[in-house]
Amino acid sequence: MASATEPGTRITTGHGSPGGSQLVVRVGPESNSANLTVTDELLDLCKLAITGLNARPLTIAPDEPRPGDKIFALGVNAKGDFALTEGTVKVLRPSQQVKVIEISVPIAAGGSGGAVFDTYGRIVGIATTPHAFGANLNIAIPSSWIETMRTRERAAAR
Repeated sequence: MASATEPGTRITTGHGSPGGSQLVVRVGPESNSANLTVTDELLDLCKLAITGLNARPLTIAPDEPRPGDKIFALGVNAKGDFALTEGTVKVLRPSQQVKVIEISVPIAAGGSGGAVFDTYGRIVGIATTPHAFGANLNIAIPSSWIETMRTRERAAAR
């Protein structure tokens, strides 16, 4: 799963995909060529530049969520269909150089990379599994890292 965060791009989990990889992304019935432009191995996030992507970017929440906040995780059900599941933020967990969001919604392997939304439909995180943040935890990487990835991409282009 991947989420459009700016024109022609998607953010998703990388699970070991090396930077510069050439990928094919399916968006509905279309298949598009994609380049892996930024990878963050610590957080297992990557940014894809996708040729011909005509998806409207999603809005990123300006603030991190708080424990108890209602969230909605976009995933894939057993039939392979998209599913939006309601849950809550359990806690913000410190982990190495970043806080991660522990959520009440279980994340299936097919849902890794899916967006986690607040009640206004803004991205507050990117769901990830498997991860190294603790056993039996449902984790989302905070959306603040999306802006960090944008900054790193601009710096690398210079």
